[in-house]
Amino acid sequence: MTVLKSVKIGERRVTAVFIRDGAAEKYRMTVPLWEKFSLKEGDEVDDGTFAELRRASEMSEAVTAAGRIVEVSPQSEIGLARKLVRRGFDREIAKKAAAALKKAGVLNEERDAGAYAEAAARRKKWGPARITAELMAKGYPAAVAKSAPQTVPEEEYREALRERIKTRCPSGQITEKERAALYSSLARYGFSGGEIRREAETMLTVIYDDENE
Repeated sequence: MTVLKSVKIGERRVTAVFIRDGAAEKYRMTVPLWEKFSLKEGDEVDDGTFAELRRASEMSEAVTAAGRIVEVSPQSEIGLARKLVRRGFDREIAKKAAAALKKAGVLNEERDAGAYAEAAARRKKWGPARITAELMAKGYPAAVAKSAPQTVPEEEYREALRERIKTRCPSGQITEKERAALYSSLARYGFSGGEIRREAETMLTVIYDDENE
């Protein structure tokens, strides 16, 4: 038998303590969720209703945890669900919690992916391809991951590329062998071959092998 021992109703959340098979179990949920059960202290709760209460409590806790995660850093819906699972929430509950935040507008993948792209170009000096790959790894849909880098002004990418070239070649001179390594490195940061050649040709002087003989 399960009995509602006590219930504390706050402004936004409810804490309820049940006695089930002689042991106390505590559950928390939002006020609207609690009100659906229409329970008062001393009521007996059947197994079906108690299972629903547990589920509602877990969902409420997952949504709360998801909100805190999003406050710290932008998330994709899939990425947020993954983090909730790693925190111990049921996989299905985690998915529903992430979907709830997206539906409420708390989680906005297009907005957050665009902000990520701008920050990655400006601070990490990444090109479009690297940003797209990173967004997809974070669980953003392919369409969002591909379109986000396009919201960043082209000049931001050019400046990022120039800074990487300056860092690698402060003297402004480079050998043929070093040029090949430089191009390969810059490609890994997400810049296209055309972009790399264009900036490198205007910024660097190539020292050919016969000049070193």
